[in-house]
Amino acid sequence: RSRTFKDLPAEYACVRVFSDLSVATLRQRKTYQQVTLREHRILYHWGFPVHLIISQNGTTTAIHTVEEGMQLLHKWNLSLAAATPESRSPRRVNKD
Repeated sequence: RSRTFKDLPAEYACVRVFSDLSVATLRQRKTYQQVTLREHRILYHWGFPVHLIISQNGTTTAIHTVEEGMQLLHKWNLSLAAATPESRSPRRVNKD
């Protein structure tokens, strides 16, 4: 996903900025998969370094560990099964 800037001079109007995340950051984000809450329609976005910023009922909460996220799910009485989405990414098949 890219971001565009609207207030730039015309010659720079086509500038687009892409986030460049390291493999380590992507791996850490993947550990939070069970805490990301799309199925419950709870808004969240990623903070830096890796943590979740969750907005629920007018309150914003920062989650810095998966354990904090699991405690928050429990506090909000949200089921873990519904909060664990199936991966939609393709899998590499090992040729043995």
